[in-house]
Amino acid sequence: LLAQGADPKKKNNCGQYPIYSALFTPVITDDTYRKRKVEFFNILKSAAPNIVAEKDESGETVANLAVMHGYESIIADLILHYRSSFLSPDNFMKYPIHYAVINNQLGAISLMIKQEGFAQLANSDGMVALHYAARSKNPAVLNVCLSVYDDIDIRDLMGKTPLLYAAEAGNLPALQTLVTHKADFHAI
Repeated sequence: LLAQGADPKKKNNCGQYPIYSALFTPVITDDTYRKRKVEFFNILKSAAPNIVAEKDESGETVANLAVMHGYESIIADLILHYRSSFLSPDNFMKYPIHYAVINNQLGAISLMIKQEGFAQLANSDGMVALHYAARSKNPAVLNVCLSVYDDIDIRDLMGKTPLLYAAEAGNLPALQTLVTHKADFHAI
């Protein structure tokens, strides 16, 4: 289609370019499908590199989609060449790192969490990745996040700590992990 003149800069009704569609992935896929999606993404990125960091009507960039769907090779490339797309919140004031934790994308979290400034990105409520991880049912997500925070009793704008988020979510394994890491019960 590109060879026939299809415009990779033409937006759909949601303000998304075709490169966004390259990253949408059904829940059940195989490796061949995912590799093909990466190829589509790279072809479209080559055809229109200046749109990679642009936002759609929801304030999402392709970084958000790559993170939500766990495209680690794309995430690594975007961090290297389009870092700013990870440092800009969407219209819901969430950053790609938050979506990585929410969507249990351990590989994406591992790629982002140690990047300078990423762990400190807070949503409009002051929640950072560690707050989201305290609600996660995947202990590995919490452990990866714990590896970068000096203050595991970090508070959001309401004064809530990760320990309180784990308690609110009824997440006993997270609560136990935070206690093991010396979370302060009195900081709740």
